[in-house]
Amino acid sequence: MSGAARLAEALAGFRGRARPSLEDLDEAAQATLCFADPAPMALIRRKLVIGERLGATPPDSPGTPVEADFEAQCRRLRLKPGADAGEITLDLRKETDLARSHFLNRLRLIGIPWGNRRQARGRGTFKEVWFLAWQPEWVVELVAASAEGGTVAEAAAARVRTTAQRATRVAELAGLIGTLLDADLAAASAAVVQALDDRAARSADVFDLMEALPPLAELARYGSVRASDTAPVLAVLRGLVPRAAAGLAAACQSLDDDAAAAATARIVAVAQAVALLEEAALKDIWQEALRGLADQEHVHGRVVGRAVRLLYDDRALSTDEAGDRLRRALSRAAGAVAAAAWIEGFLEASGTALIHGQGLLAVVDAWLCGLDAEAFTTLLPLVRRTFATIAPAERRAIGEALARPDGGRTEGAGPAFDAARAARVLPILRLLLGPEPATTEDTP
Repeated sequence: MSGAARLAEALAGFRGRARPSLEDLDEAAQATLCFADPAPMALIRRKLVIGERLGATPPDSPGTPVEADFEAQCRRLRLKPGADAGEITLDLRKETDLARSHFLNRLRLIGIPWGNRRQARGRGTFKEVWFLAWQPEWVVELVAASAEGGTVAEAAAARVRTTAQRATRVAELAGLIGTLLDADLAAASAAVVQALDDRAARSADVFDLMEALPPLAELARYGSVRASDTAPVLAVLRGLVPRAAAGLAAACQSLDDDAAAAATARIVAVAQAVALLEEAALKDIWQEALRGLADQEHVHGRVVGRAVRLLYDDRALSTDEAGDRLRRALSRAAGAVAAAAWIEGFLEASGTALIHGQGLLAVVDAWLCGLDAEAFTTLLPLVRRTFATIAPAERRAIGEALARPDGGRTEGAGPAFDAARAARVLPILRLLLGPEPATTEDTP
């Protein structure tokens, strides 16, 4: 021990200190007592320097209003702050569990992430899994939150209003609305919804509007699980979809490959969001925007191809119309690189259109076979990347179709009906099903 003390004093002298600091003592103890091994010193630091017991203030000591509300809520909801971490599963159909979820979400809004959401096992949106781990320093956050309200709910609502005033993007405000519904802060929700509506009316960034739509659509559809009022969210969506649709074609002009990929992902996400809402008026508005985008000649082929595919999946385009657009996009006049981008947007992540679309596979096959050697070598990586996104079972079905004698060029959905072969089974069907019932003409 004397050697450790002398070494600590020497280290302090080298560093210009009058007395050894905690850092000097740690290094001296590790060098002399632990033989320079950091593992025992880490145990000493955890057990002795830091410790594992939590202190507590006396029950009769004065505290801030938010602290008092926090303690009252913990007693009511049977949640005990402590060092022991653990996982809890909440059933949002139960009143107490729903209140616990609201409370933990409100704490996160004031900078106290006592609970962290985890993926719930099983189906159903009524279940939440939280991992609780309390940190003693969060008491300081409770004291600071008292400047914004008298309770945890009031402080959280004030903190969100401040964040909404500083937000510069519509997508950021859309995320705040979801957080408010999770925390059941209806008073603040009205202010944030109004801020989002005002910001969307002034925003010229169409992609920002599109990024805000999917989370809002999920809230409007599934927010009822928390017994939250989602009518304001639906009202915002009815204003955002027409704005995004009106500027879609202009926003997709002059995109490079990376920007086109990002735009395609946003278009697909908005299409899924509109389908989730199940409102015919919004669906018609978005489909009209996709039709205008599909008719553009100076838009990146990947974006146009995906627009055509979305219209085809929604039955807004027939198979013949989709085939005609595919043929025009893959013609020699369109250029090989542009054709590859178009086919990538049309087929990405699904080969169902090729398998079940009448004649679409034949058009793609004829385009590939008609490429010269140089163009085929250039486009082969792009085509391989596109088909790699198709599920293995679908790729196998496409290969089987191309291996048939017709090479997938059959225009119909299947082989032609053979009346002679069908007539052979009619006697057996009569025996199985019994004699046909007599009609009035057969009655004497």
